[in-house]
Amino acid sequence: MQKSCHKLIEAMSTMLQGRDFAVSTLQAVGIGLVGASVLAYNAVIIIYRLYFDPLSKFPGPKLYAISNLPYLFQDKILGTWVKSTTTIHAKYGPIVRIAPNRLAMDGSIGWKEIFMRRPNLPEFGKSTEFYGVGKLGIFPVDREDHRRQRRAMAHAFSAAALQDQEDYVKGYVDMLIQRMQNHAAEGKVVDVTRWYNYLTFDIIGELAFGEPFGCLKESDYHPLVAMIFGGIRAQASQCEGFHRRRQRDYRHGAFRLYFPHHAHARGLSAARSRDTLVVRVGGRDKHEINKGATVPACLHRGNLANLPTSFGDATADFPWVRDCWEIHPPRLYQWATYHNPTNFADPETFIPERWLPEAHPLYDARFESDNKAAFKPFSAGPRDCIGKNLAYAEMRLVVARLLWNFDISALPRQDNWESRQRIFIVSDKGPLMIKLAPRSI
Repeated sequence: MQKSCHKLIEAMSTMLQGRDFAVSTLQAVGIGLVGASVLAYNAVIIIYRLYFDPLSKFPGPKLYAISNLPYLFQDKILGTWVKSTTTIHAKYGPIVRIAPNRLAMDGSIGWKEIFMRRPNLPEFGKSTEFYGVGKLGIFPVDREDHRRQRRAMAHAFSAAALQDQEDYVKGYVDMLIQRMQNHAAEGKVVDVTRWYNYLTFDIIGELAFGEPFGCLKESDYHPLVAMIFGGIRAQASQCEGFHRRRQRDYRHGAFRLYFPHHAHARGLSAARSRDTLVVRVGGRDKHEINKGATVPACLHRGNLANLPTSFGDATADFPWVRDCWEIHPPRLYQWATYHNPTNFADPETFIPERWLPEAHPLYDARFESDNKAAFKPFSAGPRDCIGKNLAYAEMRLVVARLLWNFDISALPRQDNWESRQRIFIVSDKGPLMIKLAPRSI
């Protein structure tokens, strides 16, 4: 009896082991099938993207055509993507595939094909990845809304308005120079990037809200400005400080003279126009992005006899500033355009003489074939930067005043300042430490 029970137990154990083996086998087969399916699916995706996708006809690195990871890692993590496009364009040409669903186009052809008006064709859609799903402000709206808003805002940036704004801008430039003179007298080292930002936000605060942010006065960022640099785009209605400024009807702000009347006349509410201005400040307006680019003009002193001496003169052509924008273009991939030797001779070198007319005594024939039409630091077409005239005047005046008043030298280990910068939505310039010495005039 015991032997029978023992045999029965052995038989049942064998059956259970067989069942467990079968289950394990089925599990292994299932896992294998899932793995094979995943591999097959990805293989099909890779083959499709490389050979059958509509973008497969465009050249570019094969790995970039297969996956978004190389682009995303360089763009979102390292902040080196914008500069990497220079090498990609040099190898593959003016139109390259940089991701499964992305193309990069050199400005020599891209400005016309993407940004200019295209007869009988609609505008390209605005990327929700960059602008978000909401259509707030002047940038992401459709063509008709943009035209209406821009028409209402244009009066605040006209030549006449620029003259009215002269005293405001000059006053803050004077304050900047005074602060620099104090530092020079005390032998202090100056982070010029930080001081340029102070100037920019004080001017925008004065013109938009009738009250500066007080950055120059306090020698520090206003809390709201600090939030902007931290990546926070605060809505005006959520911020008590901005709300108080709204209720003052801009007090004596220069833009107040232009927005209320023209905004209503063009079907744009005052609140909408104010929101647009706040978005411009919160988004670090393009001319602020370029502000750090005036530094090379100070470190590579040019012909001081050509410096403007007044705000009016500063709005005239001043080629020493243009070469700076090759270093800090305000939009992605312009870096590649401006550093492409096909477009510009010796593009890696700061040579402002490239912009001089042929009649100028310092004209250099080496740059005769430069594709100057590809140089558009404020974008192009009907959506180019509405504040570019103010930006031009401000930057030229600042550079002229700095060069007129100071001898400027960079501290050791600052030579690679540009190459160390990372670029995300805007350029993360980092500190540029310089030393100022009063200049004998």
